[in-house]
Amino acid sequence: MVGAVARGRRPSSGPFSAVRAEVLGGFEVTVAGRAVTRAAWQRMSAERLVKLLLVTPGHRVAREAVAETLWPDAPPQTSRANLRKAIFFARNALGDALAVDARSVGFDPGRLDLDLDRLREAFETLSHTAGDRSGAGWSDNLDTAMEIALELGSRDLLPDDPYEDWLVGPRDRLRSRWQTVALEAARAAQRSGRSAEAHELVDRLLDLDPTDEAAHRLAIELYASEGRHHAARRQLELCRAALREHLDADPSPETEAALRSAVEQSAREMVASPVSRLVARQDELRQIEALLDRVAAGRFAAALLRGPAGIGKSRLLREVASYGRTAGWTVIEWQAVEAARTLAYGPFRIGLAAVMTPEDAALLGEPASSGVAAVVPSFRHAPRLEFAGREALSEALVSAVERLALRRPVVLAFDDLPWLDPPSIEALGIVVSGLPHVPILLAATFRDDEPAGAETAALLDQVRRAGGLELALGPLALRDVEPLILGNLGGESVEPRLARLAHERSGGNPLFCLELLRAGRERGRIRVDGGRWTLASATVPEEVPDSVRRLVAVRT
Repeated sequence: MVGAVARGRRPSSGPFSAVRAEVLGGFEVTVAGRAVTRAAWQRMSAERLVKLLLVTPGHRVAREAVAETLWPDAPPQTSRANLRKAIFFARNALGDALAVDARSVGFDPGRLDLDLDRLREAFETLSHTAGDRSGAGWSDNLDTAMEIALELGSRDLLPDDPYEDWLVGPRDRLRSRWQTVALEAARAAQRSGRSAEAHELVDRLLDLDPTDEAAHRLAIELYASEGRHHAARRQLELCRAALREHLDADPSPETEAALRSAVEQSAREMVASPVSRLVARQDELRQIEALLDRVAAGRFAAALLRGPAGIGKSRLLREVASYGRTAGWTVIEWQAVEAARTLAYGPFRIGLAAVMTPEDAALLGEPASSGVAAVVPSFRHAPRLEFAGREALSEALVSAVERLALRRPVVLAFDDLPWLDPPSIEALGIVVSGLPHVPILLAATFRDDEPAGAETAALLDQVRRAGGLELALGPLALRDVEPLILGNLGGESVEPRLARLAHERSGGNPLFCLELLRAGRERGRIRVDGGRWTLASATVPEEVPDSVRRLVAVRT
């Protein structure tokens, strides 16, 4: 039987059964509506044969090529025998869906529904246009192709087969094409003002390849355009750490220049445009002002800002940092993210580099000077002292912060504390317990719905025991919706009915409220006429956009 099938005495002809298959993110095959189970293959060689055919463009491969690919080290006679058996068991599993003749084996492309084919078609469609997704000439077909490319292209090709040598080339080609498409989509989103979408795509690019300098540069530009200069500097350090770890290299001059250029451009734009207003939170600000008075009098103080995602913790934290800058104090800001947890002393590495020069660091005295030199590679100064362990280095960095605070008060503004790296948490613990009479304000945010590790939980308890102020931010009142919209999205007034609906739909969450308005305007349900925000249809969008849900999703 095997020999007869292999020699083509029973060739497949006529209409073949329809095949639906997936090779991206996993492996599944359905023939005429019937799922092919793992047991149905009977032999691993049959499954490997089908996978090769599905991945190969055209889905038909010469017998000799199949044998050489799947059994490259076997003698020709053995590999041909292996192929005959693989075809036999594959035909048992697939029936007439597998087309076999004397020279080749494959599938009828006209009766094959394959996710990889849809991805390749999307790539091909996008390769023939130079249009901007947000500009003229961009069609619905191109939009569909972009969505398919971004979704399917991010999935691994046959992830359960990591050691198949013949998959290396196809995987690399798909990854490279997806990176090109995703990067261009992120740039288009940036040009169109869809920053949440751009950030999400950049995150996916860096998850795939932490050494992708182009993605790092775009992240730097995005942060700088939002006025988040500390986050832009942090991104450069993340890029530096990834390149050194994986490639033993430093960022290119273009990446270093991207930070300088983006920050300078952002500064010019911020001068020309109004800063979004902080809405409500007057009670919280009065309590924080009391802490600022305490710091001005030469004592340590701390504020913990907590609440659900999008409630305005980060915005209030920026206001605290702004108070410090207005007073002429030293401000060290840090936006903690999961990806940065491996960057030891990230806030100190980037924050200290932003507020002092190498010459300033040399004047701090020891061990502070060596501590700064050990964690700020951009200063290019070797530390004079060697530290016996992490605790000694943490104490040296705290000493550097203390020296700065003795010159003028210091504000440490750390956003999303649970994602801070453990060495920095240790250093903050030393600040809280060891510097009660030093003018330092520690202000940090954390989410109620986000789990905190043991180290972070211990630091929070330490701050509470030290008398730190803890503020639980709640939803905005209805009366705050209009000033929120006008202060962040512009305009002169808001229709009361629209304000009421936005408040109800968002539950008083500032971020959700603003994104609902943006989404409603993009979809034509909300319009702005003569500076007045009004409803153009019966309701605003009922749900928060997916991009926002992903942005604030609980991270576990």
